[in-house]
Amino acid sequence: MVSWGLRVNKQIRPDILAKFFVFLFFLNFAILLIFAPFFLPTATVKDISGRVGVIDNEKTFSKFPFPWNYIYLFGDLWCHQKTERSIILNGNQSPLCARCLGIFVGLAIGSYISIFFTFSVSKEIYKKILIILAFFIPMLIDGLGQAFELWHSTNIIRIFTGMLSGFAYSILIGIAIDVVYFTIK
Repeated sequence: MVSWGLRVNKQIRPDILAKFFVFLFFLNFAILLIFAPFFLPTATVKDISGRVGVIDNEKTFSKFPFPWNYIYLFGDLWCHQKTERSIILNGNQSPLCARCLGIFVGLAIGSYISIFFTFSVSKEIYKKILIILAFFIPMLIDGLGQAFELWHSTNIIRIFTGMLSGFAYSILIGIAIDVVYFTIK
């Protein structure tokens, strides 16, 4: 059951407030990721390719002004940052590859939408979760096809599949918030 009741006794419900703060976090982070290349001198971030889970470019990023040094360090740890799979803005490579950037944009969009929906805890919740998990399939297919060199994906496809996955992640976060709220209520 989906409910639009944002207020209880003229107060904002705690689950809605939690979802709002999740939205603010992901929105601000997505904005920082998108605009980071514009706040650095043109053509100063060329090839920052690396490995996931490893900080490969700390010397380069330590020269960047705050907060862009930390945004790029996060990208260095989170993402492979392969140049051919990244978006170039202002002549600079973005902190994340196209797919990872899409994930964070999708997280912002999905967390905004989840504010307006309340997912009741019932037997039906598992069906909803299965439907939401289907949003991960395009990224899985595209990522595996590219990994096994069955095809070469484009940045538009990477952004789109990343956004679908980010959207699904944030809806699952919204469901988790609702489950916690209605369990302790």
